[in-house]
Amino acid sequence: MRWFIALVIALTAVVFVKAVVDGCLGYILTTDVRSIAEFYLRSTYNVFNKTYWAASPEAVNAILWDYRGLDTVYETTVLFIALLGCLVLATKLSSEFMEVGEWLTIIARTGVKLIIMFIAIIALILAFKGYVTPGGGFQGGSAFAIIPLLILAAFSCKYLENLGYRVNKAEALRSLGLLAIAAIAVLPFIFLSAYFLQNQPKPWIPIGIPHVITFIYTGGTILFYNLAELVVVSMEFTAIFIVLTLLRGEEHGGH
Repeated sequence: MRWFIALVIALTAVVFVKAVVDGCLGYILTTDVRSIAEFYLRSTYNVFNKTYWAASPEAVNAILWDYRGLDTVYETTVLFIALLGCLVLATKLSSEFMEVGEWLTIIARTGVKLIIMFIAIIALILAFKGYVTPGGGFQGGSAFAIIPLLILAAFSCKYLENLGYRVNKAEALRSLGLLAIAAIAVLPFIFLSAYFLQNQPKPWIPIGIPHVITFIYTGGTILFYNLAELVVVSMEFTAIFIVLTLLRGEEHGGH
């Protein structure tokens, strides 16, 4: 048996080396910036030439919500459908088995409360400043979703429910976030005769959303997309965490 394992490892190593030598694993990246990347870097926040700009110094957010905004809508839709399938499979779950985390001490629980406060602040900063510095709605929502997860671990699902975190409420808030994204995307098309997901003016459609409202720099629609995405992602993950906890409790309760 040992010789067989050694043979498999040797053959795998030979195939891997051959693939690397022949370039089957892809081309070797160069130090040069590709033309598409150079376009984004030069255009996204070029205050001297606003022909293709997105009014966001954070290039990733500009790509996600301006240049390739439709891709982001599809990705959000995929996450929505995945959660929908998860909830459909868990429709008959009972809240009877909800107690978890009872073994943690008061010191640990107090520490969790402090950590939760910092996580909430960081998540909001990621969403609010995502169009200026690295971050965004998805990152902020993912960080915010850690809060209910910590509450589940440190206290209980019942405690989380008493705080107002419920699957149906998470679903409702998630739906509101999705409606907000849809509204922001459609409004330029309806009221400005612009394109779906239109942000800043482009040569073929010189109509855009103001990137400064009073004294607040918004990056056009990007700030509002990030805030809506924060709600969507955080509530979707929250619903998943609650459902998984109920599944775990039901499995243990059945033994």
